[in-house]
Amino acid sequence: MILVCLNLRQRKYRAALNEGRGLFPGDREFGEWLRSSNLEEGVHPADQSAAMWAAANQDDFDMARAAGNARTVRGIHAKWLVTPQISALSS
Repeated sequence: MILVCLNLRQRKYRAALNEGRGLFPGDREFGEWLRSSNLEEGVHPADQSAAMWAAANQDDFDMARAAGNARTVRGIHAKWLVTPQISALSS
């Protein structure tokens, strides 16, 4: 049950990041929105990028997660970026 709640929370966070980016395409405006929405605090920029990628590319995320042993969204995203065999499967 706890894992399901965490996954749902992570999906909402990822979707919120992409929604905010759509509303604020400029980096400064997006950063201000992150701060005002309390979505920035304690989150590494690479984690934000990975979360946004995962939300926008659910099939690729699932494929990369199944292909490796990464345990975080950031790790799964990194695996996707450096493993040509995985990214080639989605082409």
